[in-house]
Amino acid sequence: MKLNQITRALLLVGIAGGASQFALAEEAPVKVEKIQVTGSNIKRTSTESASPIQVIGREEIRKTGVTTTSELLKLVPAISSGGLDDLDSGTGFASGVATSSLRGLGSSSTLVLVNGRRMAPAAYADPNTGQSSLYNLNNIPLSAIERVEVLKDGASAVYGSDAIAGVINFILRKDYQGAQASLSGGGSLNGGFGNQSGNLSVGFGDPVSNRFNVMVSAEYRHREATPLSKAHAIKKDAYYQLDARLDPSASSLAYPGNYYIERTQGSGAFTVLGVADNRCPTSMKVGTTCRWDFFKGLDAVSESDTGAVFSRASFSLGENLNAFAEVGYNRVEAEYRSNPRSVAQTGSTWFTTDGQRKSFTFVLPANHPDNPYNNPTYTQYTPNNTRQVAVRYRFGDIPSSDSVTNESTRVVLGLDGSHFGWDWNAGAMYSKAEREAVSRGLLLANELQSAINDLSYRPFGNNSAATIAKISPDQLYTGETEVSIGDLKGSTEFGNLPGGAIGVAVGLEARRESIKVTPDARLANAEFIGLGSSAADGSRNVRSVFGEFNLPLLKTLEAEAAVRYDRYSDYGSSTTPKLGLKWTPNGALAVRGSYAEGFRAPGLTQISKSSVQSFNTIIDPLRCGTSKFPDVPANTIDPASRDTGECTTGRSISSRIAANPDLEPEKSKSFTFGLVFAPSANFNGTVDIYQIRRKDEIDRLSSQYIMDQLHEGGESRYADQISRNQNPDTWLRDTNGNIIPNTGPIISTVRKFFNLGESRVKGVDLDLNLRNNLGEFGRLSSNFNASYLISYKQAQFAGDEFVEYAGAYGPAGELPRLKSTLATTWSKGPYSVNGRINYTDGWYYGDGVSGCGGIAAYQAMFPDCKVHSWTTFDLGMTYTGVKNLTIGGTLRNVFDRDAPYDPDNTTIGYNPGFHNPYGRYLSLSATYKFF
Repeated sequence: MKLNQITRALLLVGIAGGASQFALAEEAPVKVEKIQVTGSNIKRTSTESASPIQVIGREEIRKTGVTTTSELLKLVPAISSGGLDDLDSGTGFASGVATSSLRGLGSSSTLVLVNGRRMAPAAYADPNTGQSSLYNLNNIPLSAIERVEVLKDGASAVYGSDAIAGVINFILRKDYQGAQASLSGGGSLNGGFGNQSGNLSVGFGDPVSNRFNVMVSAEYRHREATPLSKAHAIKKDAYYQLDARLDPSASSLAYPGNYYIERTQGSGAFTVLGVADNRCPTSMKVGTTCRWDFFKGLDAVSESDTGAVFSRASFSLGENLNAFAEVGYNRVEAEYRSNPRSVAQTGSTWFTTDGQRKSFTFVLPANHPDNPYNNPTYTQYTPNNTRQVAVRYRFGDIPSSDSVTNESTRVVLGLDGSHFGWDWNAGAMYSKAEREAVSRGLLLANELQSAINDLSYRPFGNNSAATIAKISPDQLYTGETEVSIGDLKGSTEFGNLPGGAIGVAVGLEARRESIKVTPDARLANAEFIGLGSSAADGSRNVRSVFGEFNLPLLKTLEAEAAVRYDRYSDYGSSTTPKLGLKWTPNGALAVRGSYAEGFRAPGLTQISKSSVQSFNTIIDPLRCGTSKFPDVPANTIDPASRDTGECTTGRSISSRIAANPDLEPEKSKSFTFGLVFAPSANFNGTVDIYQIRRKDEIDRLSSQYIMDQLHEGGESRYADQISRNQNPDTWLRDTNGNIIPNTGPIISTVRKFFNLGESRVKGVDLDLNLRNNLGEFGRLSSNFNASYLISYKQAQFAGDEFVEYAGAYGPAGELPRLKSTLATTWSKGPYSVNGRINYTDGWYYGDGVSGCGGIAAYQAMFPDCKVHSWTTFDLGMTYTGVKNLTIGGTLRNVFDRDAPYDPDNTTIGYNPGFHNPYGRYLSLSATYKFF
């Protein structure tokens, strides 16, 4: 029987079991104490508020077998695309950062808190959609987490900016007494992907009898690097056939290289292949070109080491007055391998931080000894040669890699107490994130040109270590963000309504945020070939005041109201309200709903002094015959005047992205409506429909969009954002051989951030819990959690028609409609066995008409144009039969299911947001309590 059939059967059993409990059970009263939940500053007597919240406890975390906080959140069905992973170097803009994205709205619309307070975002300037503020999950040690609370609706009225899609609040351990040590390790049974970790926690002092408690927790984790060739649990055959993945001859940027000549001698446009270097081994040649194994120097997962310390102390200063302090430090060191740098025969273009364009082409003069037309060992040798050549070349004698270190420090000092009928809390927080990145294998343009001229560097030559050190010094990148907060809040009850006392909370907050991303001085001056720099320097102050009411209108009807006013020093102010309503006709059923307005302030990298360079692949409408402005029909163009592949696979160009000080905040409106049901003491659940509308979305236009608007739509305002090669020898020719003026290849584009269009997201969440007492056979507990995306529509500009992306590739990434987990645990005495089924729906790639997004071969192999669904089954066991010792093991992906083929991830071979290449993966752990 197929695994998906097993899945369906288990889901039906789980739901049917719940239904039978509904029919047979009698109501049982449950005493519930007042608690405070994420999304509110008022303590309440109900565990379910008007807003949907998912809570993941410490024991549940242990059972999953995950090793990082990022892996844990991927199991949450409400987490979708738009987050970042640190498994490999990723986009290069944020290497070493892992984030989460609720509802697929991007990392910057999901607020991450630690113990209810903010943390400093990572020190990066990432221009990609939804990544302006990156809350790095690697800075939160998994062993220190007591529980995770995921608030799944808008919360700007309580927490301010960034909470448009929701809030993830990590509650860390406190008031711990004792000492325990834990060791864990794991790896794929197919080989590779090893992880080892250790944790030590010590706590002493009873908060009641000793009037204090101090605890310290320390963690170390090592992740082993695994090369691409060891990633076995993927669709290897499909990737090889469609994308030449792991093909040792995949790249023509080779070592030794290939020599190109000018179409017209003296023009400087090297577009015609002359000859491959005659030192190229036969095994590395395909046709007349030398090739390079692009994949041998890349990893599926990079090596990293993480060390973290978290401590908390609390003291009683007298009756109803307490002091507390939290100190946390985290350091992550990661090593990312990459291919040696390369230069194409068409040259490389890049920018300084202030927008000045630079370029480099590896040209050998006519009299250079390595010029094949001046070298007697080549058949192309010509006495008294006058022909220069450009080398399409990879610097294979200069290894390339990046070492990235991210550090975070967080200190919180506070007082809390109860006086004059108020429960109050005052605190001060300082949080700092630092980044240091060292890049090796980069090339200084002027130094390399000098070395070429004086023959101290020769292609595929015996170049000295001194020469290599001179042309390729290490490059340093640093970044720093800081957040300082002072806050005061209090809650009380006053007056009465028919349902009880009115709850009130009020608060004040002052916050300062800053970012400084500083490239190496040589990088800022654009001295390294083809390497754009990211730079940012900005700060702002935020002043906030907020209030909240809990209104028991009737014994069965409760209303919630909150409002927050935020004043920003760099753009203005925002006022955000939130309303909630909960009707509880009886102890087994409640109906709830909420309405919230939200905002996201422009990121400091989007509104302050900032500049980022990226590289894009584009299809040029002018050169590929779809342009109407000017009208250059395809049948009038001589195909031989185009560069190879520029109208099929595209051309890589550089792009400079600049900040925009005139940005307005993004604004949102969110709605939820749902049911909370608990017909018996052993069965309960929730079902909630949600909808989010976000407008004035901040993003940059793509280079492709700018070109399409200029040449297909006639939007002349984009003309000054595009630069073309002005060398006439690169211009197109018509079928009669005549030059078509001003049709040179695109060199670069200049873009900036704008407030653009609107997104509308709608879906439903389901959470079911069933607990069975099996008598002498133990206990059984089950949970089914699912999120179904009904619709994800976006209009790129205000007034545009909305486009549906649910179940397809959306603005910030893939948008599978359904994501779910079914977990069951059986326990008896010292034994506990748990199983989990994880399901991620597939998504369409393209529309089935345009060749699956232009990939015709993909459509032939996958005619439904769909990245297929993925179902895995995990099995775990825990034993506590030895005093003070707990041992456990989890076998993830028991049936060794391969990650589906994804045409958008053809290098690493899997989609890191929803899948992994581990295959059958075993984790083992042991915990010993000393006292």
